[in-house]
Parts: sequence; C-alpha cells; structure tokens
Amino acid sequence: MSKRERQKPGIAPTVIAGVWSLSVILLSFTPILDYVSQQVSRPIEFRVRSLLGQSPTLDPRIKVYAFDDQTANYLGYHDLTLESWLHLIEHFGAQKPRAIYIDKLFSLPMQERILEPLRPETAQNFVERIRKTQVPVISGGFISASQLPGRHMLSMLHPDYQFKDGSWPPIEQGYFYGPHASIRDAFHVGHITNSDYGYARPFIRTDPNSLIPHAAFLSLGSLRAKKQNLFLGEQQIPLNQNLLIPINFSDREEYTARGKTKSLKFVFERMRQGQPEPGLSQEDVIVILPGMFTGNTDWKDTPIGRLQGGYFGVALVNSVFQQQWLRESTPANILLLFLFLAISMLATLHLAPLWAALTLMLLTLSLPSGGLLLFAYQGLIVPWLWISLTTAFGGSIVLIERMRAENHKSKLLISSLRGALSPELADSIAQNPKILHGDPVEQIVTIMFVDIVGFSLTTERLTAKESFQQLKAQISYIVEQIHSFGGLVDKSLGDGVLAFFGYHYEKSNRLTGHADQALRCAIEIQKESLRRARELSGSGHPIYPLRIGINTATVYIGNLGTEGRIDFTLIGNGVNFTARLEHACQPYRIMIGLSTFDLLAQFSQRNPEVSSREVRIKHHTRPIRCFEYNPFYSVPGELRAVLDYYGEYHKLYTSEPRWYLEAPDYLPLQTSAGQAKLVNFSAGGVAVILKVQLNVEDPLRLILAREEGVPPLEINVRTCWSRPLEADQFIHGCQFKDTIEMQDSFVQSLRGRLASGGKNPSAYRATG
Repeated sequence: MSKRERQKPGIAPTVIAGVWSLSVILLSFTPILDYVSQQVSRPIEFRVRSLLGQSPTLDPRIKVYAFDDQTANYLGYHDLTLESWLHLIEHFGAQKPRAIYIDKLFSLPMQERILEPLRPETAQNFVERIRKTQVPVISGGFISASQLPGRHMLSMLHPDYQFKDGSWPPIEQGYFYGPHASIRDAFHVGHITNSDYGYARPFIRTDPNSLIPHAAFLSLGSLRAKKQNLFLGEQQIPLNQNLLIPINFSDREEYTARGKTKSLKFVFERMRQGQPEPGLSQEDVIVILPGMFTGNTDWKDTPIGRLQGGYFGVALVNSVFQQQWLRESTPANILLLFLFLAISMLATLHLAPLWAALTLMLLTLSLPSGGLLLFAYQGLIVPWLWISLTTAFGGSIVLIERMRAENHKSKLLISSLRGALSPELADSIAQNPKILHGDPVEQIVTIMFVDIVGFSLTTERLTAKESFQQLKAQISYIVEQIHSFGGLVDKSLGDGVLAFFGYHYEKSNRLTGHADQALRCAIEIQKESLRRARELSGSGHPIYPLRIGINTATVYIGNLGTEGRIDFTLIGNGVNFTARLEHACQPYRIMIGLSTFDLLAQFSQRNPEVSSREVRIKHHTRPIRCFEYNPFYSVPGELRAVLDYYGEYHKLYTSEPRWYLEAPDYLPLQTSAGQAKLVNFSAGGVAVILKVQLNVEDPLRLILAREEGVPPLEINVRTCWSRPLEADQFIHGCQFKDTIEMQDSFVQSLRGRLASGGKNPSAYRATG
C-alpha cells in the first residue's frame, strides 16, 4: 500500500465525526428514536420472529366471537337489542366461563337508542339477570377529551377504579363513557384506549383518587400499580419508560384465520335451537368483538399490519395467560449507542479505507442480526436500527476523503448525463456520481411515451441525412420540454421518446405532483408540435404529428450501464402499458391512464378537453378505461387544417386494420344526417360518404337495417375528419362512442351483411 493510501483523515473528518456523534446522542433523547422504531424496526422484528417460528400462539382458553358480516346478514340488523345482549350473555354464562369480555358496549344498544326508551324495570331486570349468571362481564369504555352531549359519564366512585397509588402519572383531562348508567352495574368497565403501533395504557387517571384500568385485565384478576410497577396478581407486567405496555402480538393469522375468530351467527343459530355452546370450559375467557362488519371496524396500525382494534385486548389477555411479554432495554440503549458509535468512529479515523469499510460492514450487519434474534427468542426490544444507522454513518467519513479522487471521474460523466437530464441536474449529479451506481429502487413515477406518427412512412421520401436532421430537430424540442418540467429522459426510441416524472437520483427525495407535471409537459409538447406543423402546412414539406401516452405505475429504476457508461432505465409492466396507451391515442392528443388521472390536481373530467374512453389494450381481455385529453378543443379548425394537410401528404386516412369495400359494394346506411354509404370499417370506427359535410367532433348516429322482424342496430359515433370527394359528396372518418359491447355487435352485424350478400368479409381486410 502506498504512503498516500495510508494517510489518515485530517482534522475536518475528525470534527465531522465528533459533531455527528454529539448529534446522534442528543437525538436519542427525542421522539425521533421512537418514530424510527415504530415505523421501521418494529414491523421487521415481528416479521422475522414469525419466520423463525417464535411468535406466540393464541391460547386455547381464549374464545373469540365477532359480530361480523355473516352475523349482520343473518340477523338483518347491525346492532343487538338489550334483550339480545341479555340472551347472548346468559347463553355463554351457562357454561360458567372465567369471564366474558365485550370489547366495547357504548351507551345503549340499538333498540333502546332507536326503537323505544329504556324503562327502569327493564334495566333493573337486565342487571339482575346478568349478575345471576355469576360470571364477570367486562365491557370497554372510552375517554373523551370533552363532554359529549346526550351521553352519561361513568362515575369514578365505582370500586373498579379505587386504586390508591399516588405515584402514577398526574391527572389528564378526560371524561369516561361506557354502558348507559342504568345498566352499568351489570358490567365491570375499563378503558380500551390503545395507541397505534401496538402500545396499551394500563391505567388512565382522570381524578386524584381513581385509576381506570385497561378492560382486558379486568377479566383476569386484580391489576395494581406499585411505585410505577404494574402487577396482575403476582405476575409483573413490564412497562416501557413511558409507562406503556408493548403489546406482544401474535401473527395476524392467529386472530383472523378460519376458526380462530368465530362468527356470532352460529352462536345465535344454536341459541334458537336451544343447544349449549360447545367446547367451553370454566377456564375460558369469552371475547366478544362487536362492530366487526364491513364499514364499522376500527382499524389500527400495528407492527403486524392493519388490525382491528378489538384484537389489542385479545393480545393482552393472551400475554397474561402465557406470561409472554415484550421488554424494552431502555437503560442499555445509551451504552450500546456509545459503544458502537465509538467503534465506528475509531475504525474510519484510523484504519485504511478497505479495512474501515469491512469493519463498518461487519458492525452494520451484526447489529440488526443481534437485535432481531434478541427480539425473537427473548422478547427484548433494542434500537438496533437506530444504532446501526449511526454506525453506518462512519463510512461517510471515508467518502469525504475519496471525493477528491472522484472529481475527475465525475466530470467525464457530465456529457453522458446531459442527454437524459437537464444541465442543472447533470451538474448536480456530477458532484456525487456514486448515487448513479446504487441498487435499483422501486418507486411510483409517471411515465410518458411520445411517438412521432408516420415518421417511417415519411422518411421513404427523404434522404438519410434529411431524415436524421428532421428527427433530431423533433427529438430536441421534445427533450427540452421534458427537462423544463422536471422530467427525466430514459431513452430515445428511434422516432419517439420515453421519459418519466417523479423520480430524483437522490433516493431520499420523493417527488409529488408528477402526474400534473407530466400532463402539463405533454400539453406544451403538443402545442409546440401543432405550431411547427401550421408553419409547414401547404409548403410541401412533411409534418410530424405526435401521439402521447401517460401512465403512473410502480417501476424499478436503475443503472444498467457499466462504470464508464450510464444507462438508467425503467422496468415494469407500467412501462409497457404506457406504450399501449400511446398506440391507442389519436394524433395531437394525449391518452391518460386511470392511475394518472386519479392523481391529477389541476385537471378533472369537468374540463371540456377531457373525455373518457374505453380502449382495447394488447394482452388485456377486457377494454381498459382511460382518458383522452385534447389540447386543441377550443381551436378545432387549426387542428383540422393540419390533419387535412397531413392526410393529403401521405394519402391515407387511417392506419388501423380495417375492412375496405369496393365502390359497387358500398353498404347503404341510415344516419342522423341522412342517407350514407359505408366505405370501410374497423373495430374502432367507420368511413362513410354523406351529402353534407360535418365538422370535427360533430356527433352522428348510424342505423343499420337488419332482416325483417329484427329491429335495426344503432350506434353513436363522432366525426374525426372529413374531406370532399365531388359535388355533394363528402367522406367522413368516424370513431365509435358507445360501449365496447355495442361496437363489437355493430362490427359483427356489418360483416354478417357482407357475408349474406355473398361477400367474404376477410377478403376486404387490409392493414394500413
């Protein structure tokens, strides 16, 4: 190794390392650490634990029943009456389970809220019969920050809330609501306040002399607090530094798989038949989850994904039964942070770059591995992601020294980058070329295909040099517009361009509004294209109409080139679909995919330039709904003149496959504009001769007579172009406007008419 390679970093990297170390230590005392854990590391921990087969299973003593869609359909309503609740609780209580836990029973059931007022004798009878079961019935209540009109607050003088631990956190403003006061004594009521990402609050204090326990614990024993330690009977429940319980969730399938959560429908069926509930014992806890039908479920974000709120209580009960809790290693976190931060800084400051990189790699890999294994096998939560990110930053110190060697190489990249990027962005990337050689990323972008219509046909009349020069001129202004709207050019496609919006080479920069950017860019490209075409109309020189397809999709973006050649590209089905949209587009228009249209902020179906279309796309069995944007809706005359010139120049009316008829075989049709003759037709439209000339976009209704006794077939079309043939004779190209089914039926009927006249329709087929 040369002397230059062995040089140690100077004072600047050392200062940076020190500042970073201090910043990380200070950040560890902020909520940022909790946010990173909840959003990133905690879901990974639960997933890895599941893959290792260490997730807790649901204890067989917990029997979960849900008021789901099946139950609602069976009963015919979405809530139970007081009498229905009474019979249901008595049905379960007959088996003498350990407890019946109802996730939430707020205020009064349906009958008493909607059908008739609750009479005192009815409420008293309900309370007495529930008590007669001699089974604890627990219901969940909720805390409101303000008083709710029309609801009765629950009294804090109830024995359920008489906890005498003054060391618990101070009073917080809140009002406790649950079952109606007239039936409250039938239940033990606790709160069910949980936070997203899987934390439960064991107590909530709303006055100096009472604590409201979590409802899930009321079904299992006496919950008590002692000097901010939590006990259920003799079992200690671990808390984190915020006095919250990290919930030890099982896998989602433990709650949602078939047979794990039973539908109350089958319970009501057995009740009506007078049959007891099978499979229950006195050790079981019955969990009833109301409101689990579609549209009413309260979903929460958890480390195992979106989960119905009722399962938070199920997870807590399961942890008590199995005595499996999660523990956060709060005191050890700072020590681990100091240790690994010191190792990473020493390695980058005193080892050769290669050995420093290897050391950092080893530390960065060992931290997540160790943290995940501790979580899976010991239930211990350590901030491994935060510590590993801190450790990995030490590698950036090495990069500071290496940037000087990369300067020369970055200058060589500028020329190759400016073809795809704007000059400003190319210069920016040249300052940090390493970002071009990272792993491919999956990202949502808006893709644009721009195609020059008929360019290959045009070049048959030009020399190779003229074709090249004109193509270069066309591509240049297209690329310039893309860059001006913040887009990136993937590649030139001979006579077209593939570009995308919403991506930045700095992977941390996630751009928004790219759907609007792409459409505004496409509009300007088409306007410039029409302006150039108008200047050339009548000159005898070719013009180049454009078709543009736009679609938003998730793609993989990466560099397929080598170290000396940059070749960024997109890979994904969305790219191919965008190309299909471009093929289905009319000249001087823009075809927009549904995914893009849903993201548009400045454009909607109310815009007169926008029209909905259903187009047939290759490899799709059904028509795809999309939207066509006409930038020249307000100036149809300018567009018609340019298209007329283009048609005369190339002597063709359309390029799609179609069936042509000879003059003696023109098929007579009735139309809303009078008698017509059918000249040719395709799956997308027809060409007809009329005695009147229609304007572009004029509607027309075609009427095809069929055999006697069968009603004529009618279909709506719109005029795309028209040209005079002779006196009182005008040929019109028309596009179908009705549904795909009606289009297919009309085309098949036309072919049937030809066949019935002794003509073979396939003999008329031609490809433009």
